[in-house]
Amino acid sequence: VKESGTAISMNMPNKYMWNSCSDYFDIPMMNSQYTMETDSVPFLQIVLKGHIPYYAPYANQGFYRQNCILRTVEYGAYPSFIVMGADNSELSGTPLVDYYSLNYVDWENTVIDTYNKVNSVLKQVENAFITEHKVLSSGVVRVTYDNGAVVYVNYNSEEVKTDGISVPALDFVLKRG
Repeated sequence: VKESGTAISMNMPNKYMWNSCSDYFDIPMMNSQYTMETDSVPFLQIVLKGHIPYYAPYANQGFYRQNCILRTVEYGAYPSFIVMGADNSELSGTPLVDYYSLNYVDWENTVIDTYNKVNSVLKQVENAFITEHKVLSSGVVRVTYDNGAVVYVNYNSEEVKTDGISVPALDFVLKRG
């Protein structure tokens, strides 16, 4: 329970609600896309990591691409899915009609694979604070945590070697310190 005595899971809470926030859903995962910006800096995630668990937008609603999963790891965000136990045709005529595919059976393997891949890193930085987020070169990012963990993310289509570590194409590597 947070300082206010009440802990509530919230969807995109404003700063004044952070003391009452136990989980932050749908955290922004993109920058403004202005041409003057060269890199995306996860400022909000750097501030909140280790204080409030936060979750990326639903991966099965357009956020599920390899680059988006890599960004989830880079930003320290937990993946999320919205699913249901009925056929997708059941969405017609409901407030959820804009969601095209929610049937758990259709997404089960993707949910499990995504969880296993992302959890391999995020379980190592649970409750840790981000102490550094640095773009090492085009498409290569290093995120350092206060518990000694260092995450390298490679958005490039070719393997990259940096800091004596090989990071496969479109993948990430965790180095424990």
